[in-house]
Amino acid sequence: MDVDGAAAALAEQLVIDETRDVVHWRGSGGEPEVTGLHDYRALYAVPGLYEAVYLVRLGMRSPQLLAQVLALVCPPVRRAQLQVLDVGAGTGCVGAALSTAGFRRVAGTDLYQPASPRSAATVAPSTPAPAGST
Repeated sequence: MDVDGAAAALAEQLVIDETRDVVHWRGSGGEPEVTGLHDYRALYAVPGLYEAVYLVRLGMRSPQLLAQVLALVCPPVRRAQLQVLDVGAGTGCVGAALSTAGFRRVAGTDLYQPASPRSAATVAPSTPAPAGST
């Protein structure tokens, strides 16, 4: 999974304390911050923080693995036509992986409002299905 430069730079300064389930980092003003590893609202509120923690530092690969499994059972022609709804999309990691695997009609949504706009922007744009394909 590709991460942007901001997430990669942020990942370098993180200190993850897995025994306490927290991540220590410096806020935009340089002030020390502590966020729970599972406090998704807080992680999504800071651009790149979720990606820095989970994709870069913890090496999460579930978005790519899910996309690989779906690609195995769905032929390339069908991938472009299939409509995928990612509920709980977070920052759109799964949608981006599905897009890379050839799925073109992906939409994401999340209950946490700071995450929703990014997930919608990260996933592949919806394109109309050919007539009679759904």
